Amino acid sequence: MFSEKHKKEMPILGMLGMGGGVGSALVSGGGGVLSGLEASGGTVSDYESGGNIYRAHVFTSNGTFQVTAINAGLPSTCDVLVVGGGGGGGHNIAAGGGAGGLRSLTNVPVASTGTYPVTIGNGGGGSGNNNAAPSGQDTTFALTPYGPIVGSGGGGGGSYPPGQNGTNGGSGGGGCGHGSPGPGGATVASPDGISPTVQGYPGGAGAPGSDQDGAQSGGGGGAGGAGEAGDPGPPGGGHGGEGGIGVQNNFATGVNYYYAGGGGGGAHPGRQNANGGRGGGGDAGPGTYIDGLDGTGGGGGGSQVSPYTGGTGGKGIVVVRYQIGEIATSKATGGTVTFFGPKTIHTFTSPGTFTVPGPSGLSSVEILQVAGGGGGGQHNAAGGGAGGLQYDASASVSPTQSYSIVVGAGGAGTGPHSGVNGPYAAGSKGSPSSSGGIVAESIGGGGGVGNNPSPTGSYQDGGSGGGDADGYGAGSGTSGQGNDGGASNPTGAGGGGGKGTAGEAGGSTRGGNGGKGVLYSISGQNTWYAGGGGGGTRTNGVGGLGGSNIGGYGGEGDGPKLNGTPGLVNTGSGGGGGGYGSNSGGGGNGAPGIVIISYPT
Repeated sequence: MFSEKHKKEMPILGMLGMGGGVGSALVSGGGGVLSGLEASGGTVSDYESGGNIYRAHVFTSNGTFQVTAINAGLPSTCDVLVVGGGGGGGHNIAAGGGAGGLRSLTNVPVASTGTYPVTIGNGGGGSGNNNAAPSGQDTTFALTPYGPIVGSGGGGGGSYPPGQNGTNGGSGGGGCGHGSPGPGGATVASPDGISPTVQGYPGGAGAPGSDQDGAQSGGGGGAGGAGEAGDPGPPGGGHGGEGGIGVQNNFATGVNYYYAGGGGGGAHPGRQNANGGRGGGGDAGPGTYIDGLDGTGGGGGGSQVSPYTGGTGGKGIVVVRYQIGEIATSKATGGTVTFFGPKTIHTFTSPGTFTVPGPSGLSSVEILQVAGGGGGGQHNAAGGGAGGLQYDASASVSPTQSYSIVVGAGGAGTGPHSGVNGPYAAGSKGSPSSSGGIVAESIGGGGGVGNNPSPTGSYQDGGSGGGDADGYGAGSGTSGQGNDGGASNPTGAGGGGGKGTAGEAGGSTRGGNGGKGVLYSISGQNTWYAGGGGGGTRTNGVGGLGGSNIGGYGGEGDGPKLNGTPGLVNTGSGGGGGGYGSNSGGGGNGAPGIVIISYPT
């Protein structure tokens, strides 16, 4: 509906810093005055994208978007992201909550000055009894002339007793497993009536069965895909359904981030809980990250055992951005430059040079440096370790100095084997990242061990170590940069180490999960980095999950899940190890690293 393109008619000149935003220098070809919208409210920041300067207002709590002037010259339109609160996770071996409904609209006309209320939906609380979890609350942005833009709250996940349904919402909650399984909740059309009205996807159904061989619940739906159904598996196997993936959006900072991922489904003790979907979905419990991430509308993870309470859904968000100019200045040069809140941010996803001019007055920077993750191994094989991660909140830099930035490539996964007879190769080690001495070099992640490897394909140390397969040994992590890979079981290979935790050991029915990553906000958004790759497994087993849902998933026996998957790009995460059935699966590629440098604007 808001598809009409507007062109800037004249450049502008000025120093902008109103409304709590940063002061970005805007350059014109021939002078001029501030044009377009003038507004306040939320957390205000400026950034460059595609040669244009945008001002973004980010609301994570209730407030008002106050338009004080509409000037000629620049478009009197804005781009709007509205995400509802995520649904809560269910109680007692229960389902994940659905993500809040996501509305992304471009070129929305602003017809007049005035005050436009913003209401941020809270996430639904995790269920603490045998009732379905509460749904998330609606997020609304009352921008005229269309009335409120609405992101509906996500549906709550189903709880024990058996057969309980997920509830409907922006994305539907997952259904509870055990006995006669409950279906996942449906997505509902946005009540604002603005086309398109689609907000998300349905939740996954619970799995049939009883006790340990069943009782696996579905994942909550996400804005970008449906929640996965719980998998009863063979005797001794099975896992909860993965939360549905969210949707990427760049309105807040000019860089794409995931929003509105569904919560992961819980499984019977001894079986595998599921990760939440990319976009802030909470992992199923017990675990550290059972709640959905606030400011994303992610669904809460379903519970497993005592205390049985599911995760709370993440709060929603509203982002409003509009064009204010064409060219921004910064104290240094190099990489992709953005502005967020009080920060200037230089992001390197490929080699470059960070240069500090003499008169800038810049003497220290905040830096995050992540090496490339290791690739996954071949044939019932281990996950790759995450690239070494280093962070310094106040690293010294010198005026007139140029710093050579190197961004490590991810290690290659092995690819499928031509037959079923070994030896089977290990994944390749990731490449290091460096910053010309601002911090020490970050070591590439170790490759995951292949099953029955050749003499040159055994365990690999790294920033974080690659996992073990068939008892050949797990790699060690580098002190201060990462953790060790996980041990193996004859059936399940170990997960690669992550920056947050070591890789998990493989089990008799599953590959080990990759080690957890870590969460940093240096880019302007809370983002996971350096998760380990999950270990592969044999036929009827369950592949290991990627650490923090950014490491690659381990492969399983045959079918579409035979091969391990790659780590999420530019997170330095490890690739998943290959599975083994009638064929030999290959490992996924490790993810390239990243270097981010920021300082006060």
